[in-house]
Amino acid sequence: MKRIIILAMAACLVAVAIASSADAGRRAPFAGVWATTDPGDGSSQTLWISEDGGHYVLYDHLATTCDPDSPATGFGVGTLRRNVLSVTMEAWCLSAEPTYLVSGSDTWTYDPPTDTFVDSGGAIWHRR
Repeated sequence: MKRIIILAMAACLVAVAIASSADAGRRAPFAGVWATTDPGDGSSQTLWISEDGGHYVLYDHLATTCDPDSPATGFGVGTLRRNVLSVTMEAWCLSAEPTYLVSGSDTWTYDPPTDTFVDSGGAIWHRR
């Protein structure tokens, strides 16, 4: 009886290890390069998301909260749960003297049929 329990436990551990390695190799639905038009000012924005969906870089070509005609960039980390990526970020204005802009969080929802995602501001992001 003891031998059967040990074999059953070993089989469970092997199954968990196989499932974990399969998940580790799976690409997050958000991975890749994305683009949108800022609904607030009409400028273009580009976003790079890592293969696991855990890290990203945002580039806003014209951030209206920065000096006139200045872009902004942000860096952050995210947590993926199904088709929702919850992110936190730090952003800087890239004017003549780069300045700290903001830190914050956002939630992005991926739509598999259209291969797009929507941020909390309503911008629809398309894969490039």
